[in-house]
Amino acid sequence: MGFGSKALALSCPNEQIIRLDNFELSERCTELALDLFRGRKPSLLGGSTVPYRMILGMRRTLSTLGTVDPGSEPRARTAPAGVDQGPAARILAAARTLLFENGMDGLTTDRLARQAQVSKSSLYKHFPDLSSLLEAVIAGEAERISHGLPQEPAHASAFWEALKTYGANLLALLNRPDVIRLDQLMHEQAHRHPQLGARFFAATYGRSLHELEALLSYGVASGFIRQPVEPQRDAEMLLSLWEGFAFGRARLGLTDQPFPDPAGWAAACVDRLFPADVW
Repeated sequence: MGFGSKALALSCPNEQIIRLDNFELSERCTELALDLFRGRKPSLLGGSTVPYRMILGMRRTLSTLGTVDPGSEPRARTAPAGVDQGPAARILAAARTLLFENGMDGLTTDRLARQAQVSKSSLYKHFPDLSSLLEAVIAGEAERISHGLPQEPAHASAFWEALKTYGANLLALLNRPDVIRLDQLMHEQAHRHPQLGARFFAATYGRSLHELEALLSYGVASGFIRQPVEPQRDAEMLLSLWEGFAFGRARLGLTDQPFPDPAGWAAACVDRLFPADVW
């Protein structure tokens, strides 16, 4: 089974196929989409970089399948408010509440079991250790705060507008108190839980980097970017310009709104990095 008639083949079991535009994705072949979710650069067999349009399809697949857990198996969409989603969902919701309100010190088994209204044995059944629980919380948060990708721009002016809008959406996201708090918590705990820190980076910073790299590659391939560009390098440079020192101030508790004008700042950074091309 492959992506399109000219795509390299993927080794996947024969299972139900999900159609997305001109691509086909089996339920057990969501690994590419999950790679993107974790911030790893997805690639076809043979090392070819996945094109921007396919990344859009993967993101839609993730949205269709819902948030994923650390075991990489798709989960159902969130149930409507007031519907009991089962002990695992209650444990995750309780862990998020305790983590955001009290930090790591709040995640004791007694508090967690009481908040989730489950037994301690149920806690260990669904999440055998603290790391697996934290990774599940981070996975859910990273997907919940995703700001999305623009559709394929048809012409140059639309491309530059899409790039600036992507930056503005990212900075607006970084203004949110829950996002700032999550980043603070991960920086506090990364030295004690290095795998958790790596997962958090991949699912947030890493994913934005790869999405932006794909968007810049699309701009080059479409002739919208005329100056010499290295998509991976320039994606990292643009993300650095966008975040600047502002988010560092928020991380240290020096401000609760690091980006007063997300759209203006995002556009100014694009204009500065690509002065010869912004039309």
